[in-house]
Amino acid sequence: MKVNGTHYRSLWWNTQDNVLEIIDQRSLPYEFIVQQVHTLKDFEDAVIEGSAIREKVDCIITRNLKDFKPGRVECFTGIEYLSLISAE
Repeated sequence: MKVNGTHYRSLWWNTQDNVLEIIDQRSLPYEFIVQQVHTLKDFEDAVIEGSAIREKVDCIITRNLKDFKPGRVECFTGIEYLSLISAE
C-alpha cells in the first residue's frame, strides 16, 4: 500500500524503536494511522476490533472490556450479553 508516495506493509518491525508497528485497519479508508504494538495481546485486540468494524458486527463479547476503545464497537462481557438477550 502506498501513502503519500511511501510504500507500507500491513505490519513491520521498527528497528529504531524496537517495536512492531501496524496500520490501524479500523481507521481506513478515512485516516492512515500507524499503531505500535507492545504486546501480543495488543495485536490480537486490534485484529478482533478491526475485523468487527469491517464486518459490521453488532458487538464483541470479551472477558476484558478495557482492551477495546469505547465507541468503535459495542463490547460486552459474556454475562452482560446473556443478561441483555434474556431481557428481550
